[in-house]
Amino acid sequence: MTEHFRLLSAVINLVLGTWLAFFFFQKARIVRISALKYLAHLVLCFDFILFVYLIVKYVSLNLPDTIPDSTRTPLQIIALFTVISLLHGMVFSVIRLFFDLRKESIHRPILLWLVVSYVLIVISFVIRLSWFPGSRDFVWLDILQGFLYFNLPVLDVTISVKMSRYAGKHTNEDETRLISSFGKLHLSRYAIVIVIFLLIGLCFGWRIPEHIAPFGAFVALLYMNLVPLLWYRFTFAPYAESLIKVIDDPSRLQRLAEDHGLSKREEEIMQLLVDGKSNKEIQESLFISYHTVKNHIYNLYQKLGVKSRYALLHLIAKTKRSNSGTSTTYQTNE
Repeated sequence: MTEHFRLLSAVINLVLGTWLAFFFFQKARIVRISALKYLAHLVLCFDFILFVYLIVKYVSLNLPDTIPDSTRTPLQIIALFTVISLLHGMVFSVIRLFFDLRKESIHRPILLWLVVSYVLIVISFVIRLSWFPGSRDFVWLDILQGFLYFNLPVLDVTISVKMSRYAGKHTNEDETRLISSFGKLHLSRYAIVIVIFLLIGLCFGWRIPEHIAPFGAFVALLYMNLVPLLWYRFTFAPYAESLIKVIDDPSRLQRLAEDHGLSKREEEIMQLLVDGKSNKEIQESLFISYHTVKNHIYNLYQKLGVKSRYALLHLIAKTKRSNSGTSTTYQTNE
């Protein structure tokens, strides 16, 4: 009964996570904000870990005698490597989300640390498979892999703490709220696991019953799956709705174009970008070549001082009109 509940728990979370990933990809396509795409990547990596768990459980429960040890152990090593790779993907997605909301590229030291860590993981697993079963006796390999495993939650918590305490020097209130709220919610995943099993431990004299543990794990997994949705629903969606209301004002785009000396063609392309059109769709709408579209977008971004569509939306949202005498000036919070 306990094993069946564990499987049911994993299936429920897998179905929920698949729907969430599809939901975030759809929203990212509609509003053209890449942060939602990285949110979907985070959910997908988590779901694939559950999927690997289901496969491992199915094999262990239904095919225990048909797989020889010479095959079973390498398969276990491959399954573990897959899970560790997906955990790297989760951490990388959080980092990409963080820097995308900051409208910056990932800092090289962080990217280098992730790449080196993953390369060492790959090498360690190749050694295990190459020298199976003797590699199991390599103490140094166990120590190396233990350090690399521990590196992932440390990096994840470090980035989450940095996000939760974020208050950039040149950021506005919306950006700070988006980043800090995600960091706090992401950190709460660790807190909820600790709280759940502390409560179970207190209730059962620090001996967690076998039939109770799966229920605690189910609640913890469910909350981990829902964290991205909670952030989207209560922080990102209200911001996106207010952003859409602002950029729907055509006079605001016109004022921005006049202030930065945009050509008529660049103004047309800016409107199409705001409408969520892809480069290919812009090409078809304006009957110009794809290369010309890219050149116009590059020139547009250069004049406005932005590097992405997301940064362009931010600039439009933060542009404020102020009247000084008979002239009109434009101020931004940047």
